[in-house]
Amino acid sequence: MPSQITIPTPRGRIVGALGLITFVLFFVVLAVENLLNHTAMIPSILWLVLVAVGIASILKEEKGFVKFLGAFSSKHFAEVVETIPNAWDIHWGFRLAGRRLVYKVIPVGKIKSLEWSLGQASGLAGRDMNDWHVTLWYDHDDPIKCEQGTKWKLRYPDQEPYCVNYSGPKEKAAALGREVLVLLETAGAVFVQGQDEGTFIRESVA
Repeated sequence: MPSQITIPTPRGRIVGALGLITFVLFFVVLAVENLLNHTAMIPSILWLVLVAVGIASILKEEKGFVKFLGAFSSKHFAEVVETIPNAWDIHWGFRLAGRRLVYKVIPVGKIKSLEWSLGQASGLAGRDMNDWHVTLWYDHDDPIKCEQGTKWKLRYPDQEPYCVNYSGPKEKAAALGREVLVLLETAGAVFVQGQDEGTFIRESVA
């Protein structure tokens, strides 16, 4: 059984990320040049403040900078790692410029369910928009979040969702979901099918 799988990454996402960073850097340089020349001062300052706020929000998030770098990699993966005897984590990461970086770690023992389902675009359109995604639900162990989730009547107030993939056709999402299931089985997790063919509930963890 595999201990690692590949997470498909659309090439368009990488092209979009490169285009966005090029756009931002171009106008940052332009804004700095305007300030040095004392022209268009207010819009230039506003743009630099906006960029600074964006950078701060990325750095504030746990491993935010690593996640940001992940947008430029086509080599994403998920793997199970034994941290101590009979205790496993699932790592989400990517390879970039010869380096292997991990941006998300979830203890397998906290994972409660796995599902693949349609996204918001399909919900709004009322038809399948090929925005299927694979989602893991796991315990977040945060009493405050749980209380807020209960107040807001969330589906699972004591759990956190993690979207495994970028949206796509049902067939690809289902194939990836089954790969993730097999990956989790290598760590001793046991799942049973839930209310439909795309929902699996954890029964137990060895």
